Amino acid sequence: MQAEAGIESWVRALTAVAPPEDEALRRAAVPGRVRGIGVDLWARVRAARGGAGGVMRRGLREARALHSRERRLVGDLLRSLVRVEPLLALARPADGPLGQWLAWLVHLGLDPEAVSDEEGLAALGEVVDLAEAARSALADLEPAAALGALLGLQGAVAARVGADLLRGTGDPTAFLAGSAERAPVGLRAHGMPRDELVARLRAEGLDPEPGRWAADAVVLPAGSHLGGLGLPPDAYELQDEGSQLVAALLDVRPGERVLDACAGAGGKTLALGRALGGSGTLWATDVRGPALGELKRRAHAAGVRVRTALLREEGPSVELGSAFDAVLVDAPCTGSGVWRRHPELRWRLADLEATTALQDRVLRASAARVRPGGRLVYATCSVLRAEGEDRVDAFLAEHPGWTLVPARQALPTLDRALVDGPFLRTWPERHGVDGFFGACLERVG
Repeated sequence: MQAEAGIESWVRALTAVAPPEDEALRRAAVPGRVRGIGVDLWARVRAARGGAGGVMRRGLREARALHSRERRLVGDLLRSLVRVEPLLALARPADGPLGQWLAWLVHLGLDPEAVSDEEGLAALGEVVDLAEAARSALADLEPAAALGALLGLQGAVAARVGADLLRGTGDPTAFLAGSAERAPVGLRAHGMPRDELVARLRAEGLDPEPGRWAADAVVLPAGSHLGGLGLPPDAYELQDEGSQLVAALLDVRPGERVLDACAGAGGKTLALGRALGGSGTLWATDVRGPALGELKRRAHAAGVRVRTALLREEGPSVELGSAFDAVLVDAPCTGSGVWRRHPELRWRLADLEATTALQDRVLRASAARVRPGGRLVYATCSVLRAEGEDRVDAFLAEHPGWTLVPARQALPTLDRALVDGPFLRTWPERHGVDGFFGACLERVG
């Protein structure tokens, strides 16, 4: 690890946050509903870990004592705190929720003298330079341990994840710095050609650009708002370029039977449906009923025909029929490739062993639904080799009736910059897209 340069870039990326206005900072710092609700929510988010995103969204929605501008302020501060929590933990390890809240406000430009109540003064304590304190805490750590600390991890899981990042990329702190930045808004042109969508979005006063890697991708600056646009409801779908490439890797052809085995809310499902062109059969399964409900709503709006089945412990809720020509397995994962969108997902790393065991089970079960001669794409939105290459290697070692198809053979239009050996690999800091892994497998016969 290029320690000093990497740590500097990580700290700069984490702390490059546009500060609120002085009055907003003051209101968030002094006793009152803004500070009270914000600190209470931050305590709940810190305690929730694996469910932090849902706790934050529900808490903000239920904070009816806040005016709309105050709710946006608290939401922005909470998202910043999730992102910089490892830095705060390094710089001020003894701080509780109020201390972290106030220390971050001071970093954003709050005059410490604005904190005058006894509780606030006790929690804030001595004002320190967060970035300098973090550098000092990291100075004597071994590379893997330093990476774990940058992620807010400790012990064995910190060492394992740090080692995995070190073997996966030449400069993991560059990845962490890229993951600390806000992600752009990714769209997939659906109901109109991409060039037309770009032109229509510009006419609406936005600043879109054609995507660099995926044929239908359009990219907008981070924070772009898409509400109230005068566009047809099926004009586009929200989808990062990395996700679009994973769907394209399956190379779906009109007339085929296709299964999206871990469909979620259906971004990739809709892309597969568009590739089918209204012919063939498309199934989507998931263990989450609400996600499948959202998928059906989106599919109806996009004009895509899809059948859904809820997965239970005993199997799918309806009969899926005979073997499939193509199956997509976007497996449950730690989400390390999408930390710039969802920094709270790094807290899932504590369950890495359980996650990889689940991935093995999902891959085996999905492979059983592929017909001889059919193909399967195994994918994760993770940059960890433990969730990508290692899972494919383990599957192939146990299943001699399967072969690995090189990514550029499966998708000839795939740019070489996105290929790592036989696999698709995207990185936020290298390609400007979410971090995805994709492997194409074929069943012999």
